Amino acid sequence: YPPLPRLPRPPVAQLHRQRRHPAGDPEVRIAQSSALGIIGAGRVGSALATLWHEAGLRVVAISSLHAERAETLAAALAGVRAVPTDEIAALCDVVVICVPDDVISVLVNDLTQQDWTGCLVAHVSGAVPVSVLEPLRLCGAMIGGIHPALAFTEVDVARREVPGEIGRASCRERV
Repeated sequence: YPPLPRLPRPPVAQLHRQRRHPAGDPEVRIAQSSALGIIGAGRVGSALATLWHEAGLRVVAISSLHAERAETLAAALAGVRAVPTDEIAALCDVVVICVPDDVISVLVNDLTQQDWTGCLVAHVSGAVPVSVLEPLRLCGAMIGGIHPALAFTEVDVARREVPGEIGRASCRERV
């Protein structure tokens, strides 16, 4: 049988050309209706998923190498599912990678088995360049980085200390 055609994704972000990230990349704002997924249920992934969910963004999927962490986090957030990493591209318009720096490139290589057409994929590392996501761009993804403006500890601490916007996103591709 031939593969089923992939339905077009709705626009996931608005590109704001008038404001530029300090590195010169366009600033990106995620549309409120976008389906968000998080890979990594540690401190950063848990804090972002919780804060974005509480802010009314549509967090729909959490994935983690430690399935029990993803299941615990998903159970705490209404409407969020814990899913295997190899299913996240099909469920989400935006995927944020929140894993340790030394795991990002290995994870990205594993993710190339999925169709990322029209999906925005970003990582939160301040030390790893966005170019590590290039294999996903070749699979159809828009790639970028989200650079939190603060260090993460526990979700409750982040909830108290985060005044609203927590960082900036930059995107190296069309949006």
